[in-house]
Amino acid sequence: DVLFSSSFSKLAEVGKPFTRCGLSRRYLQLIEGPPARLYNKYTESVYPLPVGGSVKQWNESRCPTCSFELSLYTVGSPPVVYPLCPYCFNNPRNEWGPLIDGGKSLSKDKVDAEDEKKEMKHQRIGGRSMTLECPLQDGHPLIESLTVSPDPDSGGVFIFQSTSKSKFKLVSTRAPTTIHLPQCIEKFAVTSEKEESLNCYKVKVTFKDGESPFDDGTKTYTTCFAEDLTLQKMSRIFTGSDRQKVQRGGRGGGRGRGSGRGRGRGGRGRGRR
Repeated sequence: DVLFSSSFSKLAEVGKPFTRCGLSRRYLQLIEGPPARLYNKYTESVYPLPVGGSVKQWNESRCPTCSFELSLYTVGSPPVVYPLCPYCFNNPRNEWGPLIDGGKSLSKDKVDAEDEKKEMKHQRIGGRSMTLECPLQDGHPLIESLTVSPDPDSGGVFIFQSTSKSKFKLVSTRAPTTIHLPQCIEKFAVTSEKEESLNCYKVKVTFKDGESPFDDGTKTYTTCFAEDLTLQKMSRIFTGSDRQKVQRGGRGGGRGRGSGRGRGRGGRGRGRR
């Protein structure tokens, strides 16, 4: 049905080149809809895009799993930006964690799992499924590489919003929560060094000249954000729209905090390293 609908509407004639397919290496065409989807006129494949936000081109980076070109998905108020792979969005895996649409898992039976994926596709194309959070599962390799702290309140994780060039922030994948890092930071980067106990990656922080919070004036250091009380106390937490909690229905308790508070996240109170 999805394929027939695409061909019948002559999508190949109305879409515009958007991002490259990881299978055919050809450009996928953006059909703005509604609902929005990507269409490969060479293979006649259709990839529904998340509903509830906006999708735009990124920097030609490729998904580490399927080599599809990545884009950016912006959702919420205030807006939060997440990376999006159209193929992995439509082809979730149990090893990546709970599904984003309801937090369930795919059937262990391969045939049933494929049927479930097709049903999700139909719901998205029909506009019956909204995505008001990160469009990729928390265990997806791309999301894992950006994870700097667990988010115990929502069951998700905090990832570095790498699209920010001057105002560094961490965003929750499963709640409308943003951590604004202190403005005295000049550079912030996620390293390849993993904190195994928390299943997240350490970060490298560089402060602006003369603005180090440490008595000895340390300017650059590597740390685990979830355990760094100094960095946490300097950061601000902002909770935005509650639409996500309504949509998910049962992933966990609410945060119950006001906006803009300067509280840190969990942790065992370690300082710099």
